[in-house]
Amino acid sequence: LWAQKSAIETITTTFLEYAAPSGDPTTLSLDELKKLVQEVDFVILQSKDPKEMKKIFEELDEDSNKEVNFLEYTSIIMRLFFVYMFKNMIELQQQRRQ
Repeated sequence: LWAQKSAIETITTTFLEYAAPSGDPTTLSLDELKKLVQEVDFVILQSKDPKEMKKIFEELDEDSNKEVNFLEYTSIIMRLFFVYMFKNMIELQQQRRQ
């Protein structure tokens, strides 16, 4: 339970930390999202191509208001969670085969 609470706090405080510079602590701009992805090491979302980052931003920005709110941001977290779980499942299967 403590680990879950800690994870939720980390997700929330990270969002607030990166959303604050724009003046609106409830949303991330494209530049803020880029900075978050680079600094927090969201490896699966990192891209050298600025067009790719813009595409990711547009996918997250479900209401097309040019900002990513907290609910939209959580979809990044869910994507990362599923990628992490899938990767771990594959590694576990490979270990069992050995």
